[in-house]
Amino acid sequence: MTQFVSTISGKVCYTWYMSATFISYRRNDSAGHTGRLYDHLCESLGEGNVFRDIDTIKPGSDFVDAVQDGIKHCSTLVVVIGNHWLTAEDESGRRLDHPLDYVRLEISSALKQGIQVLPVLVEGARMPDPTDLPEDIAPLARRQALQLSDDRWDYDVSRLISALAEPDITREYPQKTDAISTDDITAIAAHHIPSDKNTIEKKNKSRLISTLVLLMILSAGLVIWLWPGKQQPPASSKKIEEKTLPIETKEIVVIDNDSVKIERKWDESVIIEAKEAKEAKEAKEAKEAKEAKEAKEVKEIEVESIQFQNEITLLLDRARENLNRLQLTSPKEDNAVEKYRRILELQPGHTEALHGLEQVSRTYVGLATKAAEGNEFNKADSYLNLARSIKSDIPAIRQVEQLISSLRQRQEQAEKSAANREQKDVQSDLQSLEQEQSRLSCESGCKNEALQCEQKAQTIDCSMKKIQTQCDDMHNECLRDPQTLLTWGELGAAAECLGIYNQCKEQQLKACETSQSKQLTKCQTNLDSCLINCL
Repeated sequence: MTQFVSTISGKVCYTWYMSATFISYRRNDSAGHTGRLYDHLCESLGEGNVFRDIDTIKPGSDFVDAVQDGIKHCSTLVVVIGNHWLTAEDESGRRLDHPLDYVRLEISSALKQGIQVLPVLVEGARMPDPTDLPEDIAPLARRQALQLSDDRWDYDVSRLISALAEPDITREYPQKTDAISTDDITAIAAHHIPSDKNTIEKKNKSRLISTLVLLMILSAGLVIWLWPGKQQPPASSKKIEEKTLPIETKEIVVIDNDSVKIERKWDESVIIEAKEAKEAKEAKEAKEAKEAKEAKEVKEIEVESIQFQNEITLLLDRARENLNRLQLTSPKEDNAVEKYRRILELQPGHTEALHGLEQVSRTYVGLATKAAEGNEFNKADSYLNLARSIKSDIPAIRQVEQLISSLRQRQEQAEKSAANREQKDVQSDLQSLEQEQSRLSCESGCKNEALQCEQKAQTIDCSMKKIQTQCDDMHNECLRDPQTLLTWGELGAAAECLGIYNQCKEQQLKACETSQSKQLTKCQTNLDSCLINCL
């Protein structure tokens, strides 16, 4: 706070003035950073000495005059520049190119009036080139900028406050000889605010001395006024002047031989809007982070799916090799059964793995049958137990069990009966067993053929990618057809060709699905016929 003493028409007026800092910014560019900066500056310079926005312009006031009037009462214009400050647009184009853009008006007014302009960069923004700015604010590009970094915010803000505390000695103030107006008072006050604590303490001491001198002068005047024979002067007159700035209400009251009273009222809507902008930005960042996380999870699932399919393919190849080498259940960790069971752990219900286990089980059933035919019933039981442990729901297992039991009984009877009769019965049983084995083998072959037929049907490619490739050529040929262009015109030809393209996709997809369905039906029909022939 600085004290000025001026003698006007024989009167002594003592007034104190506070300098003002005007913050210019775009709400959709740096509202959050500006709100944070505003709080720090208010804490250091005083809330009444920091202004932002022009929301307090009265209805009916000239917009340009209001901006210029608000700027001229400030000592420094702080221009907050973010990443979208230069390129911000509205329905008419880039906002800076509009002569009535409020940011452009604020900077232009400050430059014209010789007010100190201090660019402040946030969010890693860079100073614009003079060629990117309108001519009236191009000198802004030559001003030394100050960077406000989130990582060192407090340090950078302290540098800004130090810069604001230094008075702009290059600015000229109006000179009056016979009277001093409110505009003169405000203009002089706008450049004489000490912001740092040391300067304030010095000024307080100076103010105390000035107050003592003032009291002495008033005491002397009182003695002279009360001196006998002197005529008592009329009551002191009072002059009250009021000035309204664009961003706050300031009232200056000048009283003869008294001090100046200043009252300010700040518009809190800017703080609320900054808070809302910050919350919106945080919500947007949270949404983007969530979307990025979901995209990452989808990508990881796709990678896992590819790895999963590759592992299944590798296990199937190795299981087929084990099956061809009759490595059914041994060696312990390298056999067909272990591979097929691992596939079913990864993908329950896998068709080929289930069929492979069934094939292994049937192989053991066949070995059990041969052992039984050779009267090696213990060996037959061992093979049958292996078949049962692999896949117990095969009907042939029950049949072979009955066969082995029957053969055992017949063998025991043969030992008690005559050799010829026993031999005849055994041959008859063996013939029945051969017939049954032949039937089982026939059914197994039918099912293998049906499985191969179904796999062949599933190889028919009905994917949209293939169908689109086939229809793209037809679509492009239609677009290049001059007759179509001549008949339908450019827009009509495009619509006609698009209809042909969509019709092609529908026909191709329908034909492909029909072909696949027919092939599967044919596979089932052949299986039924084959099974009937096995009876």
